Amino acid sequence: MLLTIRRIARDHAMVAVVSLLACLAAGDALARDIFSVEGIAVDRSAASAAEARVQALRDGQREALGLLLRRLTLKADHGRLPSLSDTDLTTVVKSIGIDNEKTSPTRYLASLSVSFKPNEIRSLLRNAGIPFSETLSKPMLVLPVYRTAGGPVLWDSGSEWFNAWAAIERPDSVIPVILPLGDIDDIATISADAALAGNQEAIDRMVARYNVAELLVAEAAIVDTTVDGNGTVNGGQLALALYRYGAGGPQSRVENFALSGTTAEILAQGARLSVESLEDAWKADNLLRFGEEGVLSALVPLTDLSGWLTVRDRLERAAAVRRIDLAALTVTDAQVVLHYLGSPEQLAVALAQLDLSLAEEGGYWTLRVASSTR
Repeated sequence: MLLTIRRIARDHAMVAVVSLLACLAAGDALARDIFSVEGIAVDRSAASAAEARVQALRDGQREALGLLLRRLTLKADHGRLPSLSDTDLTTVVKSIGIDNEKTSPTRYLASLSVSFKPNEIRSLLRNAGIPFSETLSKPMLVLPVYRTAGGPVLWDSGSEWFNAWAAIERPDSVIPVILPLGDIDDIATISADAALAGNQEAIDRMVARYNVAELLVAEAAIVDTTVDGNGTVNGGQLALALYRYGAGGPQSRVENFALSGTTAEILAQGARLSVESLEDAWKADNLLRFGEEGVLSALVPLTDLSGWLTVRDRLERAAAVRRIDLAALTVTDAQVVLHYLGSPEQLAVALAQLDLSLAEEGGYWTLRVASSTR
């Protein structure tokens, strides 16, 4: 299941969830299917329940297709995404799951999960001339730091910036985001000041605790506010800074937005814009480059032959890998030739999301199973 924003309850009894999620991390990261869309709520009325059901299933599949196409493509291309007739729509759907089905004589309600045929979706986008990415990012831990007149705030239970992130629901996201527990261990591990200063020791401890590959410090402040006669903020400038910490080293992005609404509304818009910015940057870096193909040979160290099966299965899940040729296989290693799209650096990023490490060692490529993170 593709889970986008998760905020684990701030309850000391929930601390055990951290270790449980760490154990399940690898399975969660590898189990997600980018061509499946879940949680499509349908509610249709018609002359009969049977007719309402037909309409609901058709409309639900169309909504799911729209979500999928937006998930795969850049925001700049969303205005020119292809639309399909009812007949053509059925040709790209692989399967439909139905939950919580309810009916009355004239009404039909349900929650749908729709899986699409990968090759048909690829052809649809390529024929429309729209670039796309199929690489799902591993989940990212977010620390929302809000600058107030009294100083930066991270763990305040009433933080509107923290709550804005917790309220985000984006089932089409390619970057699942989780929020920390905010329990006594988190508070003791990292403060707002330490997060803004990029205290690497504290950041590393948070990354290890939540078993994630990346951590994002999202800093927000509202400046130049406009206030109505009742003293209520109804607009202002949102100063937003995003600091990412991961395998590629620290990265930062600073943006300013003129937004309208109350403080809570401005921060809600800011959280949504932050996620959209992260998603678009991720997809831009991982677009499938069909005109740029490469071949590389890599050594795969093994402890047993089942290890090769694990590596092969994960390689087959990487969209950038077009063909896998096994050149040699022994009980201690395998030699594999990969035909792929894009650059070696892009390939390495895509494989890292599947817990495979591709690195150049002594002038030769080595591919190995990496330590599992969420």
